[in-house]
Amino acid sequence: MLNNAYGGWTPLRNALRKLDLNDTLGVIRAYSAFRTLRTRTPFPIDMEVHSVVYSNEWIILPWEMEVLAREAIIVCNPQLTTSDTARKWNTFSSLVDKLREVDNYISQHLVDDEKILQEITVRLAHRQFKYQTELPSKTSLVRYSRIFGHAAVEPIVKTKIGLSTKQLFTIGAGLWVKYTSQYLGINYPLDELALSGITNADYDKFMLLYSLSTKEMKQRLIAERKLDDTFMYQFHALQSHPLIFTKLNGLLVHICPMPTLLFWRITSGLFYDLIKERGFDQAFGTSFQDYIGQMLEKTFNDSFVKVYPEELDTRPKRADWIIDQPTSFMLIECKTKRMTIGAQITIQDDNELRAQLEVAGEAIVQSYQTLEAYKNGKYRSQQYPYDPTKCPFICVVTLENWRLMGPQLETLREIVKGKLLHLGLDSGLTQQAPFVICSANEMEEFAYLLKTNELAGVVRGYWDDPEMSSWAFISYLYYRYKNELNSYTYVFSDELANVFTIQIDPHTEVL
Repeated sequence: MLNNAYGGWTPLRNALRKLDLNDTLGVIRAYSAFRTLRTRTPFPIDMEVHSVVYSNEWIILPWEMEVLAREAIIVCNPQLTTSDTARKWNTFSSLVDKLREVDNYISQHLVDDEKILQEITVRLAHRQFKYQTELPSKTSLVRYSRIFGHAAVEPIVKTKIGLSTKQLFTIGAGLWVKYTSQYLGINYPLDELALSGITNADYDKFMLLYSLSTKEMKQRLIAERKLDDTFMYQFHALQSHPLIFTKLNGLLVHICPMPTLLFWRITSGLFYDLIKERGFDQAFGTSFQDYIGQMLEKTFNDSFVKVYPEELDTRPKRADWIIDQPTSFMLIECKTKRMTIGAQITIQDDNELRAQLEVAGEAIVQSYQTLEAYKNGKYRSQQYPYDPTKCPFICVVTLENWRLMGPQLETLREIVKGKLLHLGLDSGLTQQAPFVICSANEMEEFAYLLKTNELAGVVRGYWDDPEMSSWAFISYLYYRYKNELNSYTYVFSDELANVFTIQIDPHTEVL
């Protein structure tokens, strides 16, 4: 078996060598932005766009545009004078075909046949589902504004970034709208984005954090990118620095080939700026736990469902939150731990993925220990009145999506059973009190369903189904409760005005 994808990559390289860098990135930006907004972004009038692009969303895939942007920066020549341009449909479509040929080459020559299922359920899931389920939205802005703007986290943001959360989101979202709707580049010094509460110095701080020069970007991408079986999935500098400082038509500008990467960088990606800061881990955990609780309390307001918070300073540790219904209850454990990049993209060696599943298993077993403490009266005082006639359930909710399904779910369930036995607990607890693991955005929709559905029906129906129990939990919910979820609206959707330093219509259709 070959150990690199060079042979499959060279046709793409040869095609990109003929093209101007900024011109090519402008085309990539147009295609990547096309389906991002509710109102489709029009293509530049000097681009040839095949009619099938408008009718078939699978013709141009955003995750492929991300890889193509990376390769263009590595290979294309800046300010190349040539008649060849990706603005011509035949040229652009040929680039896409050659990129897909690299992918096919890797699958044929670098991936063992027995790893195909893992590639589908792990690598493909993490690459594609993010673009399909986490598009820029008002919901994401409000959620991350609440979490990073929490009283325990905001001072850390200001110290590290030099901007408040509102300033960061105002600049980032303002730029994102511009790059998505009409521009490849925005002039520097800034003259096109007048925002209340934002100075040029604030803008400079933002750009220092999230942009690189063309030369720096190319150097980093060359150093990072490997021509191996992870070629289509690797983390790269365009994700951490989605803006490029360059010259366009003789003017200094910041360009943004993939506007969605900018949006993700200022929301979920802000985590990576703060992770090493003193006190952040505890503050972030507190903020996320508070967010989930506030979301549950508002969702269940004026319903038959009750929510109980964690009682602090008690041993053993109690559940972060408890959802209580007439016939059942659920212990909620909130975790900010993210699955590592290596676990998401490495399939030739299962060790890192297995280690991450062990981490998830620890969180689940912690909840089972809590359940046993409730059952056996080990707490000196119990705000939540344990009722043995009610059906118990466990939920670990993560901030980011682990996208567990198929073999990974089966492995996780076996890990949990093994850990329970190691602690002297009955492995049958998983059947007596089934567990689910879901992300914050999935928990929001799950909670919405629990306003009118009993836990026993929702979770037991999932757990006991011989086929669907191997699905991701949210996939099961979308399948079984599709009509109900069509009526779902984000519980904090009225808070968009609190996100920015400027006044904004909470009903704006931009997002």
